[in-house]
Amino acid sequence: MIYRFFSLILSFVVKKFFRRITVLGEPIKGAPVIFTCNHPNMGVDPILVGATARRPLHFMAKSTLFSNYFLRLFFRSLNMVPAYRRSDNEDTKKNEESFKEAIDVLKNSGAFVIFPEGTSTEGRTLLPIKSGAARIALQSGLPVKIQPVTITYLEPKEFRSYVTVTYHDPISVSEKDDVKTLTSEIEKRLKEADVELGTTEDEVILSKVGKIFVRSNSFDDQAMLKRIAKSLKDEDKKKNLLPELEDFFKKCEEVGIPPELVQSGNKLEHSLIGLLGSLAAIFNYIPRKITALLVRSKSSLETAQSRLILGACIYLTWYVLCVIIFGLFLREALIIIPIGAYFLETSQVYFAYLKDLPKSSISKLAFEKETLQRKLLEAE
Repeated sequence: MIYRFFSLILSFVVKKFFRRITVLGEPIKGAPVIFTCNHPNMGVDPILVGATARRPLHFMAKSTLFSNYFLRLFFRSLNMVPAYRRSDNEDTKKNEESFKEAIDVLKNSGAFVIFPEGTSTEGRTLLPIKSGAARIALQSGLPVKIQPVTITYLEPKEFRSYVTVTYHDPISVSEKDDVKTLTSEIEKRLKEADVELGTTEDEVILSKVGKIFVRSNSFDDQAMLKRIAKSLKDEDKKKNLLPELEDFFKKCEEVGIPPELVQSGNKLEHSLIGLLGSLAAIFNYIPRKITALLVRSKSSLETAQSRLILGACIYLTWYVLCVIIFGLFLREALIIIPIGAYFLETSQVYFAYLKDLPKSSISKLAFEKETLQRKLLEAE
């Protein structure tokens, strides 16, 4: 009951936090499965898997989350099982009990989620994975499938960014397999979707390229990132593309609009976006400001999950209060609430549309963006 409640709430929240969640592949349903997933974004990753797998899930989570009675009770109610790590100075022999719990889930045709890297880390490169998933699958003695899952963020810490969750072809577990072989196969499947980059500069360029393509109907995060990462190894191509990219981003900054939101349209469309969006931005100013102040002190890895969880609580409280106050004293103003919920970008974006109407700079930027897309695709 508690799991179901939080699952619905968090699924709704994560779908509002990201502008678009793309799901590729099909998660296994109605059969015992272990989902093995990369782990680039701490607490956001399990929420995304829960929101896209479309079935009840159990999770392996670090034992430090179960540090007292109340936390233990809470996380257990969310179908979480403790994983004991040497890095936490825990007795790893306790994992045998956790493995037995996982096997019981699989015996009931359930689904178990494991993050085999054993920790969450920034960056796009997969860490060496642990053997837990293979050991559970083999010890179960069941016809279990292991389905690798990769999560690719355009900007993991940004509100209203883009993310892709890919469910890859499953691995059938055989009695002939051993732990080492099966672990290697899991790692191989996850690395096939891994994006290897040479430098931090490449990461920055790749993020910018992603923002150029992300609203394109043909955009496929995984495939696109891999192809562009490969092209970035060519220094000549990098030098040719970089000045144009930098110039485009500079122009977007001058206009005051994020590159991924640049879109073609006539003045009427831009006027409506600007007017309605500006009203929404004013309405959402207080919860947005409170959330920003609360997450400012968080570490880099904690930023996204803090924004998601704190933001959800603050925005929900704000909207409930406004419904009550407007409902009692100013019913005509209730129309602002659905407008505020729909237009969740920053005020800067919508004011930019209004200020730009006499100049039509955004329409010109949209044309430049389409030209850049063509050049980048040709550079592959």
